[in-house]
Amino acid sequence: MVRLPQDLQRKVSETIRRHRMIRPGEAILVAVSGGTDSVALLHILLALPETRTCRIGVAHLNHRLRGTASDADAAFVQSLCEKLDLPVFTSSIDCRNHGFGKGVSLEDAARRIRYAFLNRTAAANGYDRIALGHQADDNAEQVLLALFRGSGIHGAAGIPPIREGKIVRPLIRVQRSEILDFLRSNELSWVEDETNRAIVCRRNAVRIDILPLLKRTFSKAVPELLSRFAEIALDEDEWIETLLEPEYATIIRCIAPEEIRISAGALLSCHPALQRRILLKALTTLRHHRQALDFTHVEAIRALLERHESGSCHLPNHVSVLKIQDDIVLKRLPPCSGRHREPLRTAGYRHLLEQPISDGISSIRLSEIGLEIRAHMVDHSKDSEPFRRNHPNKVFFDARDLAFPLIVRSPLPGDRIRPFGMTGSRKVRKCLIDAKISRDRRALWPIVESDGHILWVCGLRRSAFFPVLKETHPVLCLSLHPMGPENRSLILRIP
Repeated sequence: MVRLPQDLQRKVSETIRRHRMIRPGEAILVAVSGGTDSVALLHILLALPETRTCRIGVAHLNHRLRGTASDADAAFVQSLCEKLDLPVFTSSIDCRNHGFGKGVSLEDAARRIRYAFLNRTAAANGYDRIALGHQADDNAEQVLLALFRGSGIHGAAGIPPIREGKIVRPLIRVQRSEILDFLRSNELSWVEDETNRAIVCRRNAVRIDILPLLKRTFSKAVPELLSRFAEIALDEDEWIETLLEPEYATIIRCIAPEEIRISAGALLSCHPALQRRILLKALTTLRHHRQALDFTHVEAIRALLERHESGSCHLPNHVSVLKIQDDIVLKRLPPCSGRHREPLRTAGYRHLLEQPISDGISSIRLSEIGLEIRAHMVDHSKDSEPFRRNHPNKVFFDARDLAFPLIVRSPLPGDRIRPFGMTGSRKVRKCLIDAKISRDRRALWPIVESDGHILWVCGLRRSAFFPVLKETHPVLCLSLHPMGPENRSLILRIP
């Protein structure tokens, strides 16, 4: 039996009790990847007085994303369960071969597959709860990422301690350092996922650079303090949702499977905060993922409220918004509406493209138009001529003075670019018209910006800023790619 430090036991016991996560005698399916958090969770649940009467089993999904390393993780979990005499349920799924549509990252696809596997396994084997190993540092990372995206209180609520009454996270108040101390003091083994150390995504950058900096600068307790903030935000968010219900019922005129009608006049009379809440709730009712929405989308709908005449805009994931007399109509459209699959005029978008690290690649998938922009660092010889040539779908910049993250956005009125090799500046709108980009596509065409300077009207014009010279190092390469065969026509032919 492992030895539980008193403070660790108190935190986990209080979390279980406060959120009513687990009752005596229940069956708990513990998701174990083999990493520090899940291995610690399994041993803690086996040692806690509150869970000693529970039936505990283990589930492990091999995502097959890391080759032999993924197979080694599965073998480790199998061996661990044999030593602990616990039932283990395993599955192996290649997440790369499971498409979830445009704009869904591999990380998100793997998460969906994992949750489906856990729910399926729990239902088939009579488990009441699914226990996950998310801890305070994970929660702090989630809060920071939400704040960096400009999220409201809902996004800042972080990782919920309990979800759908079934998925529980007993370690959500325990810091990563406490988990490592527990494992080492009990001489427990785990496996390392080397991809967690690579700064090729925002979460890893927060984990490796930003969170340690906050700990050194302010307090070692920053993860726990951010988790406390998330808990307060979650409670307030849930409370606000209860207050929203009567207002929502009054303002919504009609709810159909693919359409919701809202009283524009009644919504306009509400406080802006209430307007945003009602619109987000209506969009969620239309099965719209909140992660695909940002502030500009909701504000575009609110702008329609102010119009005296009819108007429209379109949101990601095929949602149309119409103002018809005194109604705001939210309507889900077929994925392939339009004979030529023309993109619809949207409310605009704005994404951040992170700086790629060493030989890594950072990318942005623009589901609004079906294109992907990739960034990576390259070396070059003393002959810099290949990097200075004009190439429609691949451009190079002196990375030393670029302000990261770069901004990838839709065009704005008045946008101008200083084209490479030309004097003066040109209107971005004129560039798009001259290239015979259709009116609908113009509203969506991606632009890359750094510190207020337009670097690239993608596939059309590279700016004169940050040219590559012989002494330039490092060099940033940006390239444009279709997200699927149906979007290849969006990429201009290379002469």
